[in-house]
Order: sequence, then structure tokens, then C-alpha cells
Amino acid sequence: MMTDEVDEADQDIAEEVLPEAVADAAVPIELQKLFPWHKPRKQYIRRRQWIEHANRLIGRLIKGHSLVPGSNGGDEIRYLTLPGTDYLDVKMLAECCKANGCSLTSTGFLAAGTGNPMKARAEVRQDALIKAGHITDRSYTVWRQLEEVSSTKSAAYADLRRRGPFHIVNIDACGSLALPSSSHDNRLVDAIHRIVEMQIHHCTTRWLLYITVDVRKENLNKSTLESLTDAIRENASNSEEFKSQTISMFGVGDYTLEGVLTAASSDDGSKFLQLFSLGFAKWLLHLAESKLWGLKVHNSYYYSTAEADVERPTMPCLVFEFVPPPMGLPDPYRVIRTEPAQGGSDEDFSMRALDKVGSMRDLDQIIACDDGLRRSLVSETKELLEDVGYTATALSTLEEFSAALGAL
Repeated sequence: MMTDEVDEADQDIAEEVLPEAVADAAVPIELQKLFPWHKPRKQYIRRRQWIEHANRLIGRLIKGHSLVPGSNGGDEIRYLTLPGTDYLDVKMLAECCKANGCSLTSTGFLAAGTGNPMKARAEVRQDALIKAGHITDRSYTVWRQLEEVSSTKSAAYADLRRRGPFHIVNIDACGSLALPSSSHDNRLVDAIHRIVEMQIHHCTTRWLLYITVDVRKENLNKSTLESLTDAIRENASNSEEFKSQTISMFGVGDYTLEGVLTAASSDDGSKFLQLFSLGFAKWLLHLAESKLWGLKVHNSYYYSTAEADVERPTMPCLVFEFVPPPMGLPDPYRVIRTEPAQGGSDEDFSMRALDKVGSMRDLDQIIACDDGLRRSLVSETKELLEDVGYTATALSTLEEFSAALGAL
């Protein structure tokens, strides 16, 4: 029976997933204001993390003849992203692909309904990148929240499956993996699981996953954090080396495993962020290993988005490389005279994850201590935003961002 009452869980989904209804005509928003993701430090992540790892992966795939030609006959990289309205990461990755002699096909997810000025702006930007030859004409933006792929019955998941698998997945989100109030299964963490599931099932090559999310303690569901922490506990129960190194890395509490985990979960700074990052890495590794894949954690960073406490780290920038199962087919009866094909990796992925999380770097401090780097990032960001069409007035605030970092 139909009622006027809205189920509380459905209301949560509506607030977190559905785009705002916009009645205005589809006129692109004017580019007169910058947002937090335009800060120069984000250019460091684009250039020094995303593009560097993408360049390394693309080189490996080309060398191994692992890329499938696109419609233009050349090698093609497929990219899944949350492009915003500016597509800055798409433009930079396209330049990286071009330098490697291949093309880029981008698939974006952006929540914006019909008549939304932000959608109109995004359409203008994507069309410009296609016409300029930066990305292929098969590039496409799905006008939905990425969280919607959580359901295999959704239109968003159908789009994901039709356009995947991808060589690089970039989930650069402003929000939480799982809000404390979330009582449904349409959360970002559920979407990430669905994407990894699809990728592992359909990929035959290495692929990259970039994760940037808000992990402030007050913005993260407690049961989700506890489940991620359980992945650490399981590894520690199976490896004394991992256990002792985990205790050493956190270095807080009573120097027992439960003591350091409890102390880290109560922390408001880097220890809490590292607890999340290690738990998330171990969760992904367990998922990968269940299908005989490996997972390499790469050098990672964090920075602060807390206006009231600029020294409190809130956003980890993580990079994961999924390694496919070995190609080799062992012959226990020695019928063949050749060795099985090589593949996979002998590296201890768990210890690598612990090492990389333990050596995460504070990006705000890196930039604050290097005037030359700060000026370079401002210049690069300004060039990117000028290409998009931001006004001189908007771009003048880049220097304010830079000055604020220099004052740390």
C-alpha cells in the first residue's frame, strides 16, 4: 500500500546518493570560484602519484603486449574516474597516454540531473577533450553517483560492466567510505567492493586503484572500522613478524596488538589515519587473495581538510596495484621439458602494505617546507585551470592557498 511516509533507510539513500533536483535551464556554471580540490597540493597527487604510477603501469603493459587496440588501431587505456566538472585528472592522464603512444578512453561518474548547470559544464569540458583528441570519442560520463553500482540490478552497474574492465580506477571522493548514519548498502565502500569484484573477474592484467577519501573518525561508521581492523588482527594471528611490526609501527598504547589498535582507534591524528589505511589495505588484499590475485601497496600521502585544525590529517591518498595470478601451469608428472610460464609475484604483500602505510608522508608539510615546489605546483595548477576557462579573479586565490601552506 502506498503511503506518504518515507522509510528512514530510503531517506538516507536519497540524501547521500540522489542528485539535487535542479529546475534551472542547463546553462554551464561560470568558472569564477575555486574549490578545495583546486588547491595546488592536489596537483602534487596528480603528478607525483597518479601519473607516475600510471606511466609505470602503461609502460609495463605495452612491453608485455597486454593492451588491446582501440577503434583507431592504437593501444587503448581504459580509465574509471570521478572527474568533477573540470576533468583535470583525465586531461593529465591523456597526456601521459599520448606520450606512451596510446589513447585514453575515460568513463566518469558524476551525479547531476537534467537541467543541472554543473552537468552542462561537465558536458562542455568532456566534449572539448574529445574534440581536441585528448580522449577517444568512446569516452562517456554516467550521470549517477558511483555508489549506485553497489546493486548489480542498477543501471549504474550495467554501465560499469559494459565499459569495464579498466586499467586504472580513480576514486577521488570528498566524502566518507561509510557514514556513521548509513543503514543501507549503497555506500562508497560497497561500490568499491563491487568494482574490485568486477575487475578481478574480468581483468587479465595488472591494474591500479587510487583511493582518496575522508577518514575523520566522526565521519566513519564504527562497525566498518572494526571490520577493517579485524583484517589486521587476522594477519597478525597468522604471522608473528607482521604482529610485531604492526605494534612497532603504531608505537602507542601498551605495546600489545590490541593495545596499539585500541589506542590508534582513539587517536585524532596520523595514527587513526594509518589504522584505517592498513585495515583497508589488508581488506583489499584478502579480497584479492581469495581469487589468487596479489596486491601491492605503493607510496602514499595524507593531508588535512579540517578547517578548524589544519594539522589534523583527514585525507589519505592511497595507491594499490592488483597483480594477476601466475600464468604458469605446473606439471607434477614432468611430462614437459620446459618450465611453466612465469607470472605473479613472490613478494610478501602483507609486509609491504605495513611498510608503505608506516611510511606515509604528510603532504602539507612536504609543500610547506619547499618554496620551489610550492611555486611549481601553483604554476601547474594555474595552467590547468586556465585551460578549463577559470577567470583571472578565481585563479588569484591560488596564491592564497600557497601562502596558507607556507605558514604551516
